[in-house]
Amino acid sequence: MAVFFFRTEYSARQLRQLAKQEKGRVMQRFLMIANMLDGMDHDTAAHAAGLGRTSAYKWHNIYEEEGIDGLRHSGYSGRDRRVSDEIAQKIKERVVAGASLEQDNIIAFRAHDVRKILKNDYDIDLSLSSVYRLLHRLKLSWLVPRPQHPGSDAQAQQQFRKLFTYN
Repeated sequence: MAVFFFRTEYSARQLRQLAKQEKGRVMQRFLMIANMLDGMDHDTAAHAAGLGRTSAYKWHNIYEEEGIDGLRHSGYSGRDRRVSDEIAQKIKERVVAGASLEQDNIIAFRAHDVRKILKNDYDIDLSLSSVYRLLHRLKLSWLVPRPQHPGSDAQAQQQFRKLFTYN
């Protein structure tokens, strides 16, 4: 059964031309509407464009209400992040500055330590995997060089190496 449209601004051919200028999901939506304008039903048009049947009905309604601008913009309906951008920036600055033995009682930050900071300073309780995702979002790598103890003596280490050369 063919789909009925109230909007007549664009033909199927024009929508296909516009789809070439779009990317990803927006292009799929344009192609799906163009398929429907060519006479396909919702299921067939969605399948041909790589979308599901329910999304065909959804995007058809949005197209009828808002036009092609509605196909371009889909609001994000997920929940808000638990760590705001402001707190995330403060965490990044603290991690980049490095751990201090006096304040943090550690030599180098690990994700476990960042988790403690979030809990103690900001009352945000995250799982360890969520802390790793946060660090990844902040472009911080967990691969860091081995920390050096503040009380280490470079000269004593060199002398020790000279004592035990086995060559």
